[in-house]
Amino acid sequence: MLITHPERSILEGALDGTKTGKFYGDPFGQYVSTLKAVGKSCGVDFSLPWQQLSEHAKTLAMAGAGDEIFDVTWEYRRNKREGEHHFKGRWQGFVNLVNEEYGRKHADHRGNEMMDVMKKEECPACHGTRLCSEARSYEVQGIGIARLSAMKVSASIRFFKDPGFLFEHPALRTIASPLVQDILKRLEFIHGMGLSYLSIDRSSSTLSGGEAQRIRLAGQMGSGLTGITYVLDEPTVGLHPADVSRLMDMIRNLQRQDNTVVIVEHDRDVILSADHIIDLGPGAGSLGGKILAEGTPEEIMHNANSLTGPFLKTREFSVNQPERQLQPGLVIRNALANNLKEIDLTIPSGGIIAITGVSGSGKSSLIFDVLFVSWKNSKPIGCDHITGLEQFERLIPVHPRSEFTGSNGTAATFTGIFDKIRDLFAKSEDAIRLNLGKNHFSFLNKEGRCPHCQGAGKIRVSMDFMSDVSVICEECRGMRYNSMVLSCLYKDKTISEVLNMNFSEAAVFFGDQKLIPGQLKILENVGLGYLHLGQSLDTLSGGESQRLMLATELMKPMKGKNLYLFEEPSTGLHFLDIIHLNELFRSLADKGHTLLIIEHDPEIILHADWIIDMGPGGGDRGGSVVATGRIADILKNPDSITGIFLSKYIQNR
Repeated sequence: MLITHPERSILEGALDGTKTGKFYGDPFGQYVSTLKAVGKSCGVDFSLPWQQLSEHAKTLAMAGAGDEIFDVTWEYRRNKREGEHHFKGRWQGFVNLVNEEYGRKHADHRGNEMMDVMKKEECPACHGTRLCSEARSYEVQGIGIARLSAMKVSASIRFFKDPGFLFEHPALRTIASPLVQDILKRLEFIHGMGLSYLSIDRSSSTLSGGEAQRIRLAGQMGSGLTGITYVLDEPTVGLHPADVSRLMDMIRNLQRQDNTVVIVEHDRDVILSADHIIDLGPGAGSLGGKILAEGTPEEIMHNANSLTGPFLKTREFSVNQPERQLQPGLVIRNALANNLKEIDLTIPSGGIIAITGVSGSGKSSLIFDVLFVSWKNSKPIGCDHITGLEQFERLIPVHPRSEFTGSNGTAATFTGIFDKIRDLFAKSEDAIRLNLGKNHFSFLNKEGRCPHCQGAGKIRVSMDFMSDVSVICEECRGMRYNSMVLSCLYKDKTISEVLNMNFSEAAVFFGDQKLIPGQLKILENVGLGYLHLGQSLDTLSGGESQRLMLATELMKPMKGKNLYLFEEPSTGLHFLDIIHLNELFRSLADKGHTLLIIEHDPEIILHADWIIDMGPGGGDRGGSVVATGRIADILKNPDSITGIFLSKYIQNR
């Protein structure tokens, strides 16, 4: 996995295919210099292509040379600095060097960026069950706990509904009967959430946000608590519309147990099923925060102040778009990643392609575990054959980023807009007079940041047994910079005041510039005009981070045709925002780009030029292509759950 270009030598880029490999394979780095010394001492010519090296030479490069000490001449080159450094040391080998670094970084999750050169192997002692031999030795009806936990929820329900072991012994029946009933009840709750395709031993880190939330909700339903207020944040995320009614039945059960359920939601059917609606607005961010209307669904529909009411009353979305001419695109053969059942698929290009299907039907597996990974590795991964990728200049995955953590990154720095803003401040009269450069206006640079809070604007205070809290820095009062930098003004504003502007305000403020207004306009077009330039990335929702990624990609110069991969871009969007998002998608498709969109929202699916419906169920019941074609084809297909749902949706418009 380290040697990504075997036709090259280690000295000339054999390791360049990954970030980790590029670091250790730097021809002017200490590791390659050490390897040269090893080769000289052991009679191995590492300037030969990797594929021409002997097995002994390959083992020497990867596994090291033991305790032998080598005289190394390191000819380094760093930017404008060049020179030689002589030292003596051992050669550990690339594998040991990488493992050692991963061991240092793994504890605080920094090792995640090294996963490109890692693979997970099953533990030979427990065979992946995580249990000791004593725990594995006990069985019920010939089935151990590991095997039982590995069953899908649907199979587990069948097992516990016919528990033959209850009749083996009266004492066993007395003990086991209440346990079996409790297990069955909890399994039924998970099944009711549309998650019957999951296994009990499924790692929580592999669950989507919607799956994790519904698992927690199922756990609460089994608790039997009353008098509780539950707050749910978009529980329909990742859920096919066909499963929404079942989810609402489960939530109603919570309410019938004398609990209150408060739901943040954009799904029309969920809103209409509510007892009381609170409509907030009128805009987002600083433009919102007001209660526009509240009451029953019927009252909201007839309230002139409500932005949501008109969409509940009548669906005013337009679907009669001109039929776009699609071009030959991708051909995938024998895709079998995760639960995909060796499917063959042809995906057209030059338009909006919607990937639909119930949760767990294989949509993400197809798009990200086959298509994206194959592009990334320049060869078929998760399938036998894939063609058509070469026609795209770039492949751009746009999905919620789990790495938006920490408070250093901001919306302005992520988009690159802040670089241009710092240039403007560095050219101001105040900055020139004080001899301040561009670096002084970065809150990450020690030359300009507040020394007390290190440019964070906040101080994290440990609360021992409680969660840490952040308080405003007393030194800079949350402005992030030292007093000298804050004395520099551009159009009578400090750099801190600019960071406190939202993108819409900044578009007006920088209206006389060449590039900045256009880039800020793109952010407004994706519905993010309310975000502040200095807003930390770790405060963004999944939908916001996804749209920020899309806007950032749209700011880059487009040379050829791109392939965009979206994962539920409607997450967190109001009906009005969906209209704007569809307009943005159409504009991209009109320019010849191809958009593959995993989506459940009917208004986005109905605007697609082509639909690929996966299923028919989730987990082991999914992984097949149920139907493909234009919307008319999907509506006429009796096997397509999405087609059946869309037909009802259109009839109720």
